[in-house]
Amino acid sequence: MDKDINDPMAEDAFASMSDEEAFEHIAAEIVTEDKRNPLKWAIYDQMAKLPRIERVVKQIIACDEPGFIKRTAPHGRVEVVPTRMGRHFHYLRSLSDSYLRWHLPERHISLYAEVLFELLHSHWLGMSNPSAPLTADRLEADHFNELLDELRERCRSQRFLAALEALGDTVRSMYHGMISYIRYLIGSYRRLLVLRLDLYLPKSTTYTAEEAKAYLDRFLHNQSHNALFQHQVGYIWKMEWTINRSYHFHCFFFLNGQDTQNVDAMWAQRYGEYWRRLFPQQDGWFNNCNLECAEYDETTGFTPAKQQYRYKGIGKLFYYDQRKIRDLYDHTAYLAKREQALPTKPKGFRIWAHGCIPEDVLRKSGAQRKYE
Repeated sequence: MDKDINDPMAEDAFASMSDEEAFEHIAAEIVTEDKRNPLKWAIYDQMAKLPRIERVVKQIIACDEPGFIKRTAPHGRVEVVPTRMGRHFHYLRSLSDSYLRWHLPERHISLYAEVLFELLHSHWLGMSNPSAPLTADRLEADHFNELLDELRERCRSQRFLAALEALGDTVRSMYHGMISYIRYLIGSYRRLLVLRLDLYLPKSTTYTAEEAKAYLDRFLHNQSHNALFQHQVGYIWKMEWTINRSYHFHCFFFLNGQDTQNVDAMWAQRYGEYWRRLFPQQDGWFNNCNLECAEYDETTGFTPAKQQYRYKGIGKLFYYDQRKIRDLYDHTAYLAKREQALPTKPKGFRIWAHGCIPEDVLRKSGAQRKYE
């Protein structure tokens, strides 16, 4: 009997799927659940292709190879020979952003995808066969080669590179913002208890970015009224999207280590269980990164992460423990640079945040706390 992909026990098998296999599985679920909502399916279809589109564009602009080479056969007939780039012909023909453009006009997508879609609108690949003639001396293969050439020209232009640089500035700003916040916490508390969790939404339902973010807001805002979070002094979160996990959140939670026992895995599990119970069917799920091994509890349905993390959840952190502080900084850099960004993002939509730093601390830039 096949495993139920919504069962946490099956997550390891699901995570091992390729992007295409995972998408096909999710697509089958959406078609089953949303037979009366073809628009929802069409939007998800186009959105799920965006990560691969960026990879394809980067492959194309990394070389100057044409898609097809024409040569004259011995009998005088022109033959079209595909190159490595020619393998993208049918894939690019299948692409469209019509539903995203008309139904999600206020969304941002990848810069690479934006350029490609602009060119596909003006260089429509109408023929399914690259050898098909367009005019007496022009084939569809020529049209495709011109598309690749213009794509490279645009993606190598100063304007495009400047846009990428601005995006890089955003990533660097994210990283420095996270590091500044961590330094503030380390300077304010002699000992911290650091929890690291990955929070996921139920697979039984599809969510928009706004709906996913609303659940995280509820999780964070409810903390002021829940004794479970009475020792929390800070947090950092980042929102990401992948085909097999959809929208999810990578989070650090910082507790006052002077007031808590050093059982970080226990605290992280309590946080995760609280997240799970936020949903109507109590089927949210999470990875407790403070655990070193994976176990399945039939009572709670909780499954920690199967894979080994490069850095554990950190746990107790003293202000003088430079090795752990360096590990925390390294993971923060990894989190800021991850390429699993949102395929579409509403304008003005925040994909990361941290707790507040008091204004008086911000004014004392460079000041360090001295410990006895």
